Amino acid sequence: MATATLEGALTIRLRIGDPVAVDPWLHVDVISTRNTRLGRLLAGRPIAEALALVPLLFSLCGCAQGVAATRAVEQATQTPADPAIEAARDILVAGERLESHIWQAAIEWPRRLGLKPSPPDIVAVRTGVAALRQILTASMLNPMRRDPVDPQALQGAIDRLEATIATLFPGLGAAVATPSSWATWARSADPPGAQLIRRIQDRGWSDFGRSDTIPLPELSAAWFGTRLAADEGFGARPLIGDATDPGPRAETGPWARQQAEPLIAALTAQHGNGLLPRFAARLLEIVTLPNTLRGHAARMLAKPGPGSPAAGHDGDTVTGCGAGIADTARGRLAHWVSIADGRITDWRTVAPHEWNFHADGPLVRGLRGARAGTGDDDDLMVAADLLVAALDPCVPCTLERCDRGTPAHPGTGNNHA
Repeated sequence: MATATLEGALTIRLRIGDPVAVDPWLHVDVISTRNTRLGRLLAGRPIAEALALVPLLFSLCGCAQGVAATRAVEQATQTPADPAIEAARDILVAGERLESHIWQAAIEWPRRLGLKPSPPDIVAVRTGVAALRQILTASMLNPMRRDPVDPQALQGAIDRLEATIATLFPGLGAAVATPSSWATWARSADPPGAQLIRRIQDRGWSDFGRSDTIPLPELSAAWFGTRLAADEGFGARPLIGDATDPGPRAETGPWARQQAEPLIAALTAQHGNGLLPRFAARLLEIVTLPNTLRGHAARMLAKPGPGSPAAGHDGDTVTGCGAGIADTARGRLAHWVSIADGRITDWRTVAPHEWNFHADGPLVRGLRGARAGTGDDDDLMVAADLLVAALDPCVPCTLERCDRGTPAHPGTGNNHA
């Protein structure tokens, strides 16, 4: 069993149908103990204290959590950061996103393939991202210092990251240009990413997990703020619509973000949001993130305003509400905060996890479509484990198989299907 953290844990319980039953399909129970109500931990704290605490409460995506939280406070206090700082934050969040993707490719994917993990790959990328942090933290994000950023140092750090990725994933940069070049790379390359794609294709799992869920639209901080403020339960069970008209179920993350890319558009047209397009989208993000970093760097260097983050605005008269967002490796994250007289009165969040592991979301709908009772239950569990990996939960996760005929679990968490 996975060990729960302060963030809770996730149990996915699969009940394999009886081959002679009227309903031989796979049944899914999702039991989550994730805490989505930060207000209980932060209420009554001064703004600066709460902002310092937020990143420490999450073992993953701490930078993105801190950025979304800070943006929420800035909106609530009407003290926006200047464009250069916003661009610097985007660089840091994108670097964290790259680290998370590489962890999956170097550790989690080999484990699922029965291969030896490659910790040195993680170290190489983390070293490159740490160089970015050192440049930006010292020069841009410290309210006590605003030294000019050295453009050559920043560009050099990004170039070195790009070279590292090219070494870890040889040929991938050219492969993602077209579906045909992608197919050639996947058939012949050695990295675990290519081996994983081959495994999925060879086992006929390209469509596995396909469902009618849609890519989460590019929803704004204001949209999230309205929904979180109006409904305390939204953070645990988010919907695009409402209780009377919930709308289509949505998925966030690399596959949703990369819909405009020709490769992902082509794979999605053929396989929907099955395993193949989802893993392809993550590989595409890995190889294109250096260009994303360059775009953010250009924005930052073009707007070197004199301002500094508003995290230190902690006056006794500060009152207001605001929301902030950040794009993590797993998808769009949102924070909403309410402040009165310089202290937190409420704080709510919705993480990518809550969209992708919703009780009626992408994981559950994708698994419900799996035919069970065919005598290859082990294969079904392997494919289901890959679907969990593709959606990438942000809490410890356990995948369990129940015997045929086992009653449904009554559910103890905020997600249950």
